[in-house]
Formats: sequence, structure tokens, C-alpha cells
Amino acid sequence: MFAVARERAIELVERVLEPSEGIWRVEAYALGWLVRCQSRKWIDTRDDRDLYIGGGPYLVDGEDGSVHMIHVVAARGDEWEAEYRHQVRGLPRPDPLAAEISRVLRTSGRVAAMSQLRSMARFLTLSQAKEYVTALGRGEAPPAELAALAAGPPDTVPFPAFWRISGPDLRQGDAYPP
Repeated sequence: MFAVARERAIELVERVLEPSEGIWRVEAYALGWLVRCQSRKWIDTRDDRDLYIGGGPYLVDGEDGSVHMIHVVAARGDEWEAEYRHQVRGLPRPDPLAAEISRVLRTSGRVAAMSQLRSMARFLTLSQAKEYVTALGRGEAPPAELAALAAGPPDTVPFPAFWRISGPDLRQGDAYPP
């Protein structure tokens, strides 16, 4: 499944926990192991007065064993995954606009794709939209400058979706606090 075994993921997270914290749940996830922690007292009693509130899960990367904390708000969705794949694994960010225009191109043709693109990215000229759709029609990514122009300004995120705690694989004891 992963290069990093479940037991090793647990060991890596235990190294960065405070003495009052314990591992509550470990789940296999697309990127590795999601390790959820809670106060040891709550794990033993399940008394809500002992709950730690506001901490997101740890992700132990299934490839290299690096440990990352996922922001509690980001962990509610899956948008953080694309950013993780980009920042940590060096993969390109997904382009939802290109995916949508490719779908329209396949199902409805070139003119419909250009029309859809211009309705979604109104500041593209007709010739720019044609170049963008032509690239997609050849099975290529649109030119970087057109993709950036079509995407518009980047969304600003008020908090980091995740941050590295340690890694890869804490074998040298190189823990980094958030």
C-alpha cells in the first residue's frame, strides 16, 4: 500500500506529541496515513470536558515518512490535497478551468468550448481563447501565460493548509515545531 507502514506512521507521530496527547485514530488516506490525536484523558474517559479542540490531524506521507500537520479548517475539505501534491511532491496544480473547457470541447465542440471559456474568463480576447482551446484540442496544456490570465488572480488563503513538522522520516530526530 505505502512505503511507510501504519506502525511506523504511529511511531513518527508519537515522537512529536506532547505527553498529554495520544493517538486516537489512524486512517489510510490517498497521500499516506491520517493520524488523529486527542488528549489521553479523553481517549480514556470520552468525557467531552477533556477534549482538545482546534487541532487538525497529522499526515504521515506514505512515500517518505515526513510528518505534516493539516490545519483543522482545511482538514474539513480536500482542497489542501492539491496544494500538498504541488508543494511537497512537486506535481503541477490541477487546473479546473482547463478540465472544464476540455470537457466542453469533447462533448460540444470547439465553438462551444471557446464560448464557455470566454464566459468564464471574460478578459481573454477571441484570439487568446482560440489559442487556449487549440492547445487543449491537441492534448496539451494551454500556454502558461494564457492559463495564468484565464485563471485570474490567485485565491488568498488566510492560513496555511498544512505545515511540515518533520521529515522525511524523523530518523535524525529533526522535529520542527509549527
